[in-house]
Amino acid sequence: MNRVQGLIVGVVACLIAFGCAPTPPMVQAPKLQDEQQATSRVRANPLQPLLVEWPAAERARLESRALRGLVAVHYDGSRLEVLPTCTSPHHYGYVSSNLHRDRIVIESRDELGAKLPLSVASLGGKLAQHGRLVVDLAIVGAFTVDGAPPKPEDFEGDCDRATHYVAGITAGAFELRSGSSATMSGGATAAGIGAEAGRERSEELLSRGGDVRACETASRDDEYPPNGCGALLRVELSRFPRPALPAPTDAAGMAAVDTANPVGETALSREPATPTEPPPSQDPFAPTPSSPSSAEGDVWGFIIPGSLLVVGLTLGVILAVTKKDDGPEREPAPTGGLGNTTLRMPMGVSF
Repeated sequence: MNRVQGLIVGVVACLIAFGCAPTPPMVQAPKLQDEQQATSRVRANPLQPLLVEWPAAERARLESRALRGLVAVHYDGSRLEVLPTCTSPHHYGYVSSNLHRDRIVIESRDELGAKLPLSVASLGGKLAQHGRLVVDLAIVGAFTVDGAPPKPEDFEGDCDRATHYVAGITAGAFELRSGSSATMSGGATAAGIGAEAGRERSEELLSRGGDVRACETASRDDEYPPNGCGALLRVELSRFPRPALPAPTDAAGMAAVDTANPVGETALSREPATPTEPPPSQDPFAPTPSSPSSAEGDVWGFIIPGSLLVVGLTLGVILAVTKKDDGPEREPAPTGGLGNTTLRMPMGVSF
């Protein structure tokens, strides 16, 4: 075996050593729980619900109550209840604007819960039947609270169930319709909403407030919404103010002293708190610490192929430097026909 063959054997041994190495585990994406999925996480502001699906009687009751002062409500994210017995002397002032139009398209139950949270129960069947809901809005201004935000003492009456108060009300006109994508695509008027031409019979007018055409005369100089364009479209809710809880007292009727912060000690004069070790991270993407068994397996994964590599290289070098000749013996050089006769020349003779 010559030197080239020996080197080839060494290379093959190296390749075998690397091929026997354990394959590293593939990096897998972390598995998220159902509550961590990104489905329907982007939602509209839940403190600014639309009122387009409210019955006309409920909208009229809210409007009349707002004319007498601030409106306190009980709101749980899906139901809004006006509390008429919780009153305040504060009033709303109207701020006009130029005419603004908006169209809200809803094509799934998730979108219905995000854009019309007060109407999921009442409009879920219509959405399943027609596959689409469209709300056309014409906005001309808003009613907002005059002066500073109210304080707890500004409210009177039965306010135990109050969770929010109405800080603002958007005014204008709206139309709520149901229908397929084909029926809602054509026939717009100059106002952009309220079109009737080219609509198919499968479309249904579910609710309407105000007159869209009456809103076209709105301007920033208006002190009140134009006649026929003052429907309540959306409310802006703020947390209901509550009085601060009194300091706890002991059995003798004296104020209990906070041992962690005695009287006269301020936050700036306290000794810095001893830092505590943070709790383990709950991040689903945080790396998981390796166990001792897995670490030991990783070590052997490097030792075994390394040993095979050294053996392969040593074998290749030995085979390359070996001068063993496997070919036939070479013939001796010719002697000029004298055979094995040895010529002895006498001393002193030269040619």
